[in-house]
Amino acid sequence: MAFSSISARAGRIFAQTAAFARPLEVVKVASPILNQANRTLARSVWHLSSNKDRLGGNDVSGHSVVGNATRSVKWPSKTCTCGCAGLHTEADQQLSIFLAKEIEIEKNSQKNPKLPEIPGFSVSTDGAQVTLTKEGLKDETVKVIFNVNHSVEFEEGAAESDVDEKKDTDMPEGQMRSYPDFRVELKKTGKPTIAVQCSFTTDDDFNPEDMPEEEPDEDLFLIDEVYMYTSEASEKTYRVGSEVMQGEMYDHLLAFLESRGVDNGFVEKLADLASSYEHSFFIKFLETLQDSIKG
Repeated sequence: MAFSSISARAGRIFAQTAAFARPLEVVKVASPILNQANRTLARSVWHLSSNKDRLGGNDVSGHSVVGNATRSVKWPSKTCTCGCAGLHTEADQQLSIFLAKEIEIEKNSQKNPKLPEIPGFSVSTDGAQVTLTKEGLKDETVKVIFNVNHSVEFEEGAAESDVDEKKDTDMPEGQMRSYPDFRVELKKTGKPTIAVQCSFTTDDDFNPEDMPEEEPDEDLFLIDEVYMYTSEASEKTYRVGSEVMQGEMYDHLLAFLESRGVDNGFVEKLADLASSYEHSFFIKFLETLQDSIKG
């Protein structure tokens, strides 16, 4: 087949595409799928002209160029906008292999798939958000709410039982721990809800050695702000930050929380719960991602 015939065939393809595009141009509607089809057709014609035999209508492998071009022109995937017609097979395979290894490593490092319990509190989850509700109260409701997103930190140091297992490995001595910010909400019937926003004292600039000697039992969490709301808090809700709070008021608020069971022992258990939940959620995320790629 002469190259002129091939060019004519390609010209008809472009003409059909242009005819389809004209109504869209009239109403000024941009179509990503149509543009993607044009890019795919252009790439096919480029292969057509670069791989053809100059003396005939066959490519270097002896197959019909027009047949190859017809087979290569495919309607692109609607979910892919890069012009590749959705052919990410090699990248998908490499990512799937990596995820399989990562899932195995994470499952082997998982200490206990079952969430630890916090005495006196019931646990409910909604995606990355966890709500702890204090049980046994009649005249008030106490809830502790936190979100495990972006809460993981690497904690250096390992237990003695773990050190022997890591002597012959390149794994760092430490573990991933979740230290989420959390909010304590206290609600009494007919009264506004009191919300106390707290955070763990795990900042890099926090050094227990800098604490005064007369305060050996430093708090494991800080009060960041306090506010109240009736139906729902918003950006318009007035909040009092701890940086402008009187020291005596801050101490009274700590005692206020401790009387509801929110103390150092509680937040240690909260970190255990958050770490376990975040790790389980991370493994589930990896498995779902791998399954989506395979599909």
